[in-house]
Amino acid sequence: MSTPAWSSHTRRPDLEAALNALAQIHHVAGDPPQVTLYELARLATDALQVERFGVWCATEDRSAIRLYFLYARSTGAVADGTILRKEDFASYFRAPDARTVCIDDVTSDPIAADLLVPYLQPLGIGALLDAPIYSDGLPSGMVCHEHVGGPRTWTDEERLFAGTVADNVSRLLEEGLRQRAEQNLRVYQRELQVLNRLEAMGRMAAGIAHDFRNLLTVVSASVELLAEEGLAPGQRSHLDNMLAAVTRGQDLAHELMHFGRDVAGRPTVQALRPFLDNLVRLSAASLGRCTVEVHQEREVSRVLIDRPELERVMLNLLNNARDAMGGSGVIRVEVTQATEDRKSAGLGRAVSIAVVDTGIGMDADTRLRVFEPFFTNKPGGTGLGLAVARQIVSRAGGTIEVESSPGVGTTMRVILPVIE
Repeated sequence: MSTPAWSSHTRRPDLEAALNALAQIHHVAGDPPQVTLYELARLATDALQVERFGVWCATEDRSAIRLYFLYARSTGAVADGTILRKEDFASYFRAPDARTVCIDDVTSDPIAADLLVPYLQPLGIGALLDAPIYSDGLPSGMVCHEHVGGPRTWTDEERLFAGTVADNVSRLLEEGLRQRAEQNLRVYQRELQVLNRLEAMGRMAAGIAHDFRNLLTVVSASVELLAEEGLAPGQRSHLDNMLAAVTRGQDLAHELMHFGRDVAGRPTVQALRPFLDNLVRLSAASLGRCTVEVHQEREVSRVLIDRPELERVMLNLLNNARDAMGGSGVIRVEVTQATEDRKSAGLGRAVSIAVVDTGIGMDADTRLRVFEPFFTNKPGGTGLGLAVARQIVSRAGGTIEVESSPGVGTTMRVILPVIE
């Protein structure tokens, strides 16, 4: 979307009219929440001539903000569900407690430093005008006006207008939308509780795994010394079995040391088709006689997630599909703009990445337990792959769903909120 040049001398005579219109917006009982916010977002983006308008709500522990409503002016599209965690974007969360957070140039403002490369630049955002929203007198989120284009100097009038928009969002949330916003946050809060339990389990497991790995290092060195000796053929096969067992143990120790750890990531805006094409090319050697077909009927929106972590999720799903089909067959990856089949309580759109195999499938009990840590039906499996995958996707504000029947095959569906 092309945008005009702005300066501090730009006057907006229509802002007063827009303020009067804001005051008249009310939530009508029975209307979907997005109807009210859509009206407000359209008015605010027209008045400020910005492309994107977002309402972000803070989690109870203030460790993250979740996108409650995002409006794009050029398309009229809405979205929700993306997560920004404090540990991933610390500079933005350290923004001063002020009426507005005014960033004229995202490339030079320290508040935008952590957001610049992963979020702002891919979306073409050059300036931000944000204002906090409040609940019971305490900050409970942020209203964001995102200017697509180059830098922009916000006028005093525009800053006051943004603060008034945030006040009206707070009012509307109190009037009728708060319940829906809190419902969305409770969904993520439950996921956080699961993640916190996994982290506690992971810390304990990591301590054990550290000592376990040190012992295996001694065993591995001893076995390698033995391998240098002259051994009979029968003895050599026993030694090879020992080395294979040590390697499996080291892999398990590695998984345990990383399981449940809630470390800062690098979420970035991702276009899924080029990401998947590259992943399929790199993973071909590990999939044996299986081939992967990526199907995408039309362009889908981008998502915000840590790229290496998404690679880990998808490689785990591809390897599981390979194993389910005995190492031979066609794995189908379907990428769609998921609206109808999305099961979260969000307002807007999501993207679905489905990994479909024609393998042995799962019974009902297995489907219920498939994301439990250490649960596995595979010989030599750790039972951590899908637990970690769920952890990664949950942190990005998404979900993983499983559909499977014995003898028919399995569909693992990763659903991620869009960010545009």
